[in-house]
Amino acid sequence: MSIGKNVLKYRKESGLSQVELAEQTMLSLRTIQRIENDKNRPRGYTIKVIAEVLKVETTELTEEQAVNPRMLAKRIESINLSVLLFVIVPFGNLIFPIVLWNRYSYHELADRVGRAVINFQITWSLISYFLLAISPFLARALNTTFPIIFAVLTAAYVINISVVIRTARRIKSKHYEVSKWALELL
Repeated sequence: MSIGKNVLKYRKESGLSQVELAEQTMLSLRTIQRIENDKNRPRGYTIKVIAEVLKVETTELTEEQAVNPRMLAKRIESINLSVLLFVIVPFGNLIFPIVLWNRYSYHELADRVGRAVINFQITWSLISYFLLAISPFLARALNTTFPIIFAVLTAAYVINISVVIRTARRIKSKHYEVSKWALELL
């Protein structure tokens, strides 16, 4: 059953109208209508708020009633490993994780981990591009012929790839403890 159908079912069981659910969740009526009609896929926070008002678990609203920890770990792993596409595609470290995160964000844990991965990648990108921008000036100021820009680029790539591999190893080693691991990560 879809998320929208589950929200509709539990809303009716609670005896609430769409207007009442919208008021109690502080979401717009249009949002509730779009969710129930499966025209909008709610994310972690929205599902959490609706579940609290309807007095059900978030997993009861999501499409996957009981999330398999192994499958969840695979989804989190795919978000993390998609970062490596930055080696081939400019800004791939942001584009691909965002697309996958958006696809899996209905699950609260995947939402939180996806946000952590994306936040790291944004920070890494900003710092790397700043260092790349100032490296020619630094080389000139130090009066060196050593290509500092290549050293900065290499170091940035090595750091990012190392973080992705380290995170992937942690995910693999804790397939059945994903919830615990994600809470430690965040």
